[in-house]
Amino acid sequence: MKDIINTVIFFLLRTFAILIAFFVAYFFVFKAMKPTFLDNLCFTDTDKCNLLYMYRYKNTFLAQDSSSEVWFWYNGSKLFIYGQLNGKCDLTEYVPVVVLSVSKNVKNTSELTYEYLPSECIYTVETIISMYKKDYSCQLEKIHVLNTSSDITNNIFNIIQTLYNNNTIHID
Repeated sequence: MKDIINTVIFFLLRTFAILIAFFVAYFFVFKAMKPTFLDNLCFTDTDKCNLLYMYRYKNTFLAQDSSSEVWFWYNGSKLFIYGQLNGKCDLTEYVPVVVLSVSKNVKNTSELTYEYLPSECIYTVETIISMYKKDYSCQLEKIHVLNTSSDITNNIFNIIQTLYNNNTIHID
């Protein structure tokens, strides 16, 4: 009889320990890790993330946002957004683009600010892709970034902010 009682107590203690371990793991993953790390790294809630197809070299990159299919190019100082302007340029290998000047916030250098500049005519996406492939031997990368806005310009700027925060690009 004593052996049966000991076996039942041991079984209950082991079951209780397993349940405690399960609840600790659950709260650790879903209350601590998920909102802090997993969501920001786009491992969970991927509907809030954008997939970027990107060519990068040093402090420049050309990327396409998969959700809006908009291409944008950062040349180290300016951000060029393709496909937002109608019109033609004088040369056929050039297209009109929206231009943003990107800089650090004077009050908080971890935040970036942008300012619209007059539109410009620059190389087509295909020409820049060719440059990245041939001149720099860059490969197409796929990265996920958190999407915080439905507006294309704000979303692209938020992508720039994320890349800056992750030390992918540097802004002086």
